[in-house]
Amino acid sequence: MGLYNQATAQFFLRNEHAGGFADIEFSYGPRDPGNLIPLAGEWSATFAGVDEVSGVKDAPDPGQLVALNAPNPVSGRETTFMAHGVNAQRIAVQVYNISGQLVWQGEAPGAVLTWNTQDRAGRPLANGVYLYQVNALVDGQWVVAGIQRLLIVR
Repeated sequence: MGLYNQATAQFFLRNEHAGGFADIEFSYGPRDPGNLIPLAGEWSATFAGVDEVSGVKDAPDPGQLVALNAPNPVSGRETTFMAHGVNAQRIAVQVYNISGQLVWQGEAPGAVLTWNTQDRAGRPLANGVYLYQVNALVDGQWVVAGIQRLLIVR
């Protein structure tokens, strides 16, 4: 599973279909303004079922929500959340501190939401571990992904 950031020509790849830190990060290709594009695949030829030409496998079951965010860890001012694996009409994200207190929430049309790493009062959040949950509106019903970790290190 992975993300490609067209604006920076960076790939963020994970060796399993689950949220978390990227196992591989690199830049490749032309810089082109745009949004993050989801990539689903196995990034090593040692995995069974890999398409020998592209290395890309089919995306997860369309009824299964996979929550992603990149970059993670966040070293700049923004991170982007994505609802992948479903046809999302809207995305809603809640971010909590490690004590479980809601520090930020947002909602946007589509499957992508960018956050400026500020709390609900507009103050930059301190370095540390945060928890987030992504919800996607699919066919008029909210689908909820599991809790994921996010690290802010500036």
